[in-house]
Amino acid sequence: MTKAVLPENRFDVWNDRAVFHFLTEPLDRQAYVAQVMRSVRPNGHVIIATFAENGPEKCSVYL
Repeated sequence: MTKAVLPENRFDVWNDRAVFHFLTEPLDRQAYVAQVMRSVRPNGHVIIATFAENGPEKCSVYL
């Protein structure tokens, strides 16, 4: 997500269920925020859900 090329001012709503939580490096978090700021339209909405500080360290989805 931090390296994807997303269209500028394209999305009305950005709904992140757990991506930001797993970005533990400051530069990755900065890149993520830059993506959001670039891709969400002015007056758009950003919804970010994270876990508690002592929450899971990896995604629980089994592939």
